[in-house]
Amino acid sequence: MMSALMSSLTSIFNSSSTIFAMDIWTHIRKKASELELMIVGRMFVIVLVVISIIWIPVLRLTGTELYVYIQEVSSFLQPPICCIFLLAIFWPRLNEQGAFWGLVFGMLVGLARFVGEYSFKAPVCGEEDTRPGIIKNFHYLYFSIFLFVVTGMVATIVTMATKPIDRRCLYRLTFWTRHSKKPRLDIDTVHADYSSSSSGTSSESHEREMQVLKQTDESEDFPEKPENTEAGDVIVEDSENNANHGGTSCYRRIFNWICGLENVDKTHINKRKVQRVDMVDIAEQPRWKLVSNVAAVVCMICMITVAIVFA
Repeated sequence: MMSALMSSLTSIFNSSSTIFAMDIWTHIRKKASELELMIVGRMFVIVLVVISIIWIPVLRLTGTELYVYIQEVSSFLQPPICCIFLLAIFWPRLNEQGAFWGLVFGMLVGLARFVGEYSFKAPVCGEEDTRPGIIKNFHYLYFSIFLFVVTGMVATIVTMATKPIDRRCLYRLTFWTRHSKKPRLDIDTVHADYSSSSSGTSSESHEREMQVLKQTDESEDFPEKPENTEAGDVIVEDSENNANHGGTSCYRRIFNWICGLENVDKTHINKRKVQRVDMVDIAEQPRWKLVSNVAAVVCMICMITVAIVFA
């Protein structure tokens, strides 16, 4: 139990720090270096640890078991995320507005139930339950199903009322296009093209649109990759030689070693250029696909057997 809890906490801390550093801090400081992002991410982990320690007395006041508390909180907060993820994978029509407002609405409803759940203390055996009916008669597992459905409804309504995403931006991002080999366009680039086209004359707009379609839809093959690279590789072009960083002080080398940057200097990080090669497809070899599927089925059978015998 303790090892599972520690594993969950570490994964939450790592993912939360990455989200804060890459999605929030980069908007605050648009020219932040990789070293700065790394430091900000680790400082955010410390903040999360402090908040977790402060939350321990609140957890003790709830009077519930730790396992039940984890399941309740998960039922209040995870269904919206799961719903939006599944919709994005299996429904190409879902757009950014629908996903955003679906998540916002689902999270607000889940937080409202979370506050209501722990604002009223559960009665001891034999005492009258004076909590509101929506709390005492609506189990948190049933509430998670309700929250999942409501989030999907809100996301669907908002999506159908707004503009869809260009299908050329969804290649290899949905279940139905996972094996597509067509080049995927960046959604920001497509929006910029449409905006500039709408500001010009109708003939220029039509000509620009036809040119984009000719470059993408009629192309079945992916652009050539650089030599000696595989799909998904990262090509790093350094503007300075590593020899220029040999004069780093002892304290700086210790700091870099602690932070996992043994051979990298700040200027080296700031000036390097990273070029990512997009994956062509995710096709698997038939033999290894069969091995993976059989192993997954065996693991599921073992887990179900253990749960039935020891639960």
